Amino acid sequence: MTKQDNKFFWIIASFVIFLIILPYSIAFGIQLFSSYHYTGVNLMAGSDKTVYLSYMEQARQGKWLFKNLYTTEPQTAKLFSPLWLILGKLAYLTNLPNTLIFHFFRIIFAFCFLFLIYNFLKNYFFNDLKKNIIFTLLLISSGIGIWRLLGLILSNNFDTNEISFFLESGTDIWIAEANTFLTLLHSPLFILSQLIILGIFWLFLKEINNFSFKKSLIFFFLTLFIGIFHTYDLIIIDAVLGVFLVIYYLFKKKIYWRPLLNYLVIILASTLSLLYFYLIVEKEFALKGWINQNFTLAPPFFDFIIGYGFIFLFFLIGLIPVLRQRKNIYFLFILIWAVVQITLLYAPVTFQTKLSNGLHLPLCIIAGLGFFELLEQVLQYFKKNSIFIIEIIVFFLIATNIFILMIEISNNISKTLPFYLNQYQYQAALWLKNNMKEDEAVITADKDLGNILPSITGKLVYLGHGHQTINWVQKLVYLHWLYKNNRDDINKKNWLTKDKINYIFFEIKEYEPGDYQPGEKSYLENVYQNQEVIIFKVK
Repeated sequence: MTKQDNKFFWIIASFVIFLIILPYSIAFGIQLFSSYHYTGVNLMAGSDKTVYLSYMEQARQGKWLFKNLYTTEPQTAKLFSPLWLILGKLAYLTNLPNTLIFHFFRIIFAFCFLFLIYNFLKNYFFNDLKKNIIFTLLLISSGIGIWRLLGLILSNNFDTNEISFFLESGTDIWIAEANTFLTLLHSPLFILSQLIILGIFWLFLKEINNFSFKKSLIFFFLTLFIGIFHTYDLIIIDAVLGVFLVIYYLFKKKIYWRPLLNYLVIILASTLSLLYFYLIVEKEFALKGWINQNFTLAPPFFDFIIGYGFIFLFFLIGLIPVLRQRKNIYFLFILIWAVVQITLLYAPVTFQTKLSNGLHLPLCIIAGLGFFELLEQVLQYFKKNSIFIIEIIVFFLIATNIFILMIEISNNISKTLPFYLNQYQYQAALWLKNNMKEDEAVITADKDLGNILPSITGKLVYLGHGHQTINWVQKLVYLHWLYKNNRDDINKKNWLTKDKINYIFFEIKEYEPGDYQPGEKSYLENVYQNQEVIIFKVK
């Protein structure tokens, strides 16, 4: 990069990093200067963060292979997740909180990702000003989901239920991996996965006429690594590169063996990753049950159009300059990447939204070309109002992300579940961490608390995650039955034993559901108590 390029990159990258640090710096500040414990949960897929932290906690406690801690079915540790293993071991070695290590590497990966994006854009925008504008918009742009929400609220046609909040909005509010800014705000997982996807794609294009053992090893290990820690991405990588090669050969009217060999190396690594994943899932019911109920189906395509807003409009316009330059492999590739990944959103699989990972990047590059194509017309026909029109477009491009940022900040100053545990909840969780055995499980009436406990204790919970708790709905019914009344003790004792529940995390507060009084039960023993929490052990 030139000096000017370098200066611009650091200014914009530092600004974006500041934005994605801001909500969490508030949370860590509250944890540091108060008695509240920050859980790591946030707005987007918040319950997944605690799953990642539960893996880190298992690694911190000396494990190398992980269990699904959100279900009580018998299991052995078989899951190998190198990202969380490394982060968990580093948390142990540094004696720093898991959440701090989690976000530290989120920032490290973010800088690397931004650097790679900035340099990749040089293949499409040879004018520095254009490149810098698109780089900025790519990092902060979003759709018009906030305006759809406002419309529903003003029309009194809006359900404040959390699930409806997501489903009734655009994808720019709830599918983090489909938007670059939300990816940066989310977790090191999505950032690293998109960093590797872009790295593989760019290296493949640069080596289109070459094949070397050294580069093939890079392809192999990058693909193997991403296949193990985020398996869904293999479909994106294999499909995009496969379609690109077919079309590239059709354009050239000849099959070149060098890029084909590189692709076959990627396919080999993908196959090995998928084979490993298949074998551990088939042999471990606690993992197979999770996969079988992990439904993340894509919403109607209109929701994606809302989720990209002006980006999608400019994308359609940008197809014109891209098609004009289709003989350039970078322009051909970015078109194929976007079209193939849009098609994958409705592939016949149960994890469709996972296949939106990184889609924002090719859409924005093509949209950038469309933006400058349209800008020439705007400047020509609306000379007097051109600046105002551009300002309006930019406002609509960033409004939803500003809204998300404000919501995250609001959540992080709330000092409430699921974002924080108070000192008594946290002290009780630490008691469980230090006293529960490996195969013991705890139950709590609060589903949010059930989701958080494994990330602190590294131990099993009966009910804690909609996808990872096997038979979630049935277990939720049993949970309500336990707490509903203070009767039926023989059946309740038998059920607690049968479902391998060893501890009850009971909160002394007015909103504890039902009339269940565990302190009166002969089959329960009070083993820990503070001002707000009693932990009972099943005898």
